[in-house]
Amino acid sequence: MISLVVPYKSASPPGELFRGLNTWLGTVAAAGVPTILIDGSPTDIFHEHRTLIAPLVVHLPVDRVRYAFLNDKVNGVFTGAAAVATPRVVLVDDDIRIPPNDLRRLGEALGAAGSAKAATYLRPIRWHVAIDAARSGFAHAQYRYGDSSTVFAIRTDLLRGLADYFDGDVLFDNWELERCLRLAEPPMTIMTGPRACKVAPTTRTFLRQCLKQPYEDLSFLARTAFFLAWLPGLVAAVASRTPIGWVLVTAALLFAVAATAKGLRVPTIRGCYPLWICLIGPVWITLRSALTYPALALRVTRGYSFGGRSLRRPARRLRGVRP
Repeated sequence: MISLVVPYKSASPPGELFRGLNTWLGTVAAAGVPTILIDGSPTDIFHEHRTLIAPLVVHLPVDRVRYAFLNDKVNGVFTGAAAVATPRVVLVDDDIRIPPNDLRRLGEALGAAGSAKAATYLRPIRWHVAIDAARSGFAHAQYRYGDSSTVFAIRTDLLRGLADYFDGDVLFDNWELERCLRLAEPPMTIMTGPRACKVAPTTRTFLRQCLKQPYEDLSFLARTAFFLAWLPGLVAAVASRTPIGWVLVTAALLFAVAATAKGLRVPTIRGCYPLWICLIGPVWITLRSALTYPALALRVTRGYSFGGRSLRRPARRLRGVRP
């Protein structure tokens, strides 16, 4: 049997996101899946949520006495882990929407593994979603473990044990979790199905968080070097006004399209996005390259503001994560 744990935090009165989340949680709970919402909102907002929460959903505050990480979402994750009464748990972000039967399939697919991550995709597809889809395709093509996920099926005892060495002071908490699970025994596996649908962010939310992903990527040195070099390289090639310059520009753009198309066809996300998304690949890489510079400036000055706190470190390197 599995439980569902969702960490959530809002500084605003209940809005569309909470209503959609609450409806989904109620559906999952009514289907017999133990459902826990860990709410890190301010006290007045927390009590508003309590009056609206769907029947059968367990609504708990974050235990900041026991867990005092700078990234408050991490405090919510381990608060939820401590409250789970089943041997397996599915941990998801608040924008995920998975049918109850697929949640059970995630738990069953765990098998003898200690943990597994599921692929996610965004709906509906808007212009900014197309950009993020290109990012996901590129990640699946270039990185051994694919794109980072916000859906994990984990043995409950394993998740609880991570609290002893988990670095909850980093911004990229999902990648920190994934890295720890990859080094655990038995190591994390990658599911090819079921996939999890994410509610597409509004344009305002997308723009407000534009620097978050480049900041998180600063923990990957080779990746950061690639993005720092991309835009200046394109500008220099165009400015040269030479045949070799245009050849280099064409080759770079074709590489971006081909790499994104390759990632969109990997088994974990095949069919989640239309193939024309690959044409957005050069746009996404160029945008990420441009945003890497202000992200780097934030890193060396004040850090990234998240949940009302300033987090300086994006994430630990893999060799820095040890049980």
